Amino acid sequence: TARCLLSTNRNEPMTRADIDSRLARELGFTRSLWLSAGELLGDDTDAHIDTLARFAPDDTIVYVGCDRPDDPHYAPLQLMKRDLQAFTTATGRPYRLIELPLPMPVLDPDDGHRLPATYANFLIINGAVIMPTYGQPDLDALAALPEVRVRYVTHAEELGHPDLVVLPGTKATLGDLAWLRACNLDAALRQHAVAGGLVLGICGGYQMLGLEIHDPLGMEGGGRQEGLGLLPVRTTFTQEKMLCSSVGATLQLEGPFADLSNLDIAGYQIHMGQTTLEDGMPFCLLTDAYEDGCVAGTVMGTYLHGLFDSVPFTQALIDMLLARKGMTGVRINAQDRAARREHQLDMLADTLRTSLDMDLVYRILEEGI
Repeated sequence: TARCLLSTNRNEPMTRADIDSRLARELGFTRSLWLSAGELLGDDTDAHIDTLARFAPDDTIVYVGCDRPDDPHYAPLQLMKRDLQAFTTATGRPYRLIELPLPMPVLDPDDGHRLPATYANFLIINGAVIMPTYGQPDLDALAALPEVRVRYVTHAEELGHPDLVVLPGTKATLGDLAWLRACNLDAALRQHAVAGGLVLGICGGYQMLGLEIHDPLGMEGGGRQEGLGLLPVRTTFTQEKMLCSSVGATLQLEGPFADLSNLDIAGYQIHMGQTTLEDGMPFCLLTDAYEDGCVAGTVMGTYLHGLFDSVPFTQALIDMLLARKGMTGVRINAQDRAARREHQLDMLADTLRTSLDMDLVYRILEEGI
């Protein structure tokens, strides 16, 4: 990118022509494209190219795009897309372009500034592609099951008729609630719930499902904002942040979530604010006799992240969803995420051992270079 290569802290006093000449001589290329638009907010790499666009086999370029006109990245990424569309191979053919979605805004938990989230910054290794997921670990346990389809939607018309809608955690509850309304997803979620569809909110998603969110200290801009009204709870933001691991069990639940009763669960909490119930019933009883969450009809909320890592709970949830679809003869097994993670680390360690001179590595660690 022009922003990166012409940055004053990198190649000065070289000009664009100097850099083109040097790279052509060292790398042997005959043509280049300088991208002048598309830098991501919060980027401290001076717009490294691998945050925006990547070459792939068969004359393919994978690039970051944005389809949300209200996002500040929309216009510059559209300009970058047009530059890529005009770029051709050495034989004059256009490249095959594959657009990667721009992740939903990811904010720094300390000061709230936007971080440069991008799926283009992936790594290809033997037999796998490593890529970031940007704070949606709550859904990873479900997405890892080959029989389960997890979709991320950004517009009301994309919602369709899912078996379960999960409103995950967020670092900007009020901002994301406003975004839901701008995309008409608030109305779509209400229609889904009224029609008997299941909805689960986690942490910030739980707060958004309530009647009201009050921010008296201005933690997210201040004021009061009406929630989605799907759970009879009210949330007040406080300066104190809850940060702890939690274990416990679901309570005796009623209605469509009855099959999720009395199950051991574990996870963690990281949130600001206190949520009080005006009706409904708590979802679970956690450490120190702390009641968490709310269940009302087909809608459920909890502050507990990592809920789907609890195998008994996830297995019961899968079985419940299959039963609702009339697929009682089908079996989908929940995964033990901790065991799977250990297995993956063991595979990585085995690969390193076969690829490196481990005796030399250990000697360097003990004696230095």
